[in-house]
Parts: sequence; structure tokens; C-alpha cells
Amino acid sequence: RNTLWVASTAVPHYLNYKPESDLGRAGIFKFELSSGKFLKSYLSPVTPGQPFFLSSITVGPDGAVFAADGVNNAIYQVRDDKFQRILHGPHLTSIRGLAVSPDSARLYFADHEMGILGIDLATGKPFDVAVPAKLALGGIESLLWYRDGLIAVQSTMNPARAMYLPLTTEGHAVAGVRPVEASNPEFR
Repeated sequence: RNTLWVASTAVPHYLNYKPESDLGRAGIFKFELSSGKFLKSYLSPVTPGQPFFLSSITVGPDGAVFAADGVNNAIYQVRDDKFQRILHGPHLTSIRGLAVSPDSARLYFADHEMGILGIDLATGKPFDVAVPAKLALGGIESLLWYRDGLIAVQSTMNPARAMYLPLTTEGHAVAGVRPVEASNPEFR
């Protein structure tokens, strides 16, 4: 699509940061990939006393963009040139990695303490992703869709590891576990 999407948050160590106007602001920014030309910004709402912190970002096969706010435990979407919140989970601990199924039907996200959860994008209904009893999925920093499942990077797990998690046909449960890499000294 010749597009680069960036999630960014205003923080004090940025050049030209102005606390009176920038404190708590975040956004998704669209650039033309071939030229680097800035095209458009999608900014967080201005809510006094509520900072926004967009960190993880992913693009679905249909072109929809998703960004996680790990401070407010919310997920935002840019679709059809509209920026909107599609999930707010105050009971979550910190939303991190995001991945979209190849049919653009489901968005998966990692909560740092609770593991992997999902959202049915047609209905907006969240769902739990069932996991085998002895599988620990805390500490996930990033997710990637791969083949028929997810690659989860657990950088704060000891040992740090990357795991391939094939999913069931409906995508609501982990069907198996295959380590990709663990205890690699380069992970430091």
C-alpha cells in the first residue's frame, strides 16, 4: 500500500516538547513509504488529567491499523480514515503486542500479565484465548501472525523466548506450542 504507519507519544526528551500542549498526547501518523512524505495524523483525544501512550502498532491484511495504549489499556483503530477506540479494558494490566488474523476477522493482543486475548472485529466482542494448562504466557512484548497461529516474544520471561502458538480453526484456543528460540545470549 506504499504506506508507513507510526505510533508515537509525546515525551519530555523529544526535541521541541512543550508540556503545556504536548503532555499526555499521542497519535498514529501516516507517511508515504516511497518518499517519506508525511500524509496525515490521527491524534488522541484531549482529556485533562489523562495521558495517552501509544506503543504497539500493527496493520491488518485489509489495511486497518491498530495501536495499543498500554497505560489506559485501550486499543485504537484507524479504518476508513477514522480514528476510534475499539477496546477499553480497565481490568487489564498492560496491553503490548498486536496481531491480526489473515482474514481480518480477529485482532489478538497480549496483556503483560494475563497472556493473549482477542477481539472479534465484526462484533467488537472480546474473547479469551484458551491455553494449555502448563503454558505460561506472561511477559509477552510482541505478537506476529504466522501461518495458522501466533509468534509470541516473551522478553521478560526467564529464559527469554519466542514461541510459535498454532491456533484452533476458530482462533479461540492455542492448539499447540513450539519453541522458536529460547535462552539465546543475543536476547540480552
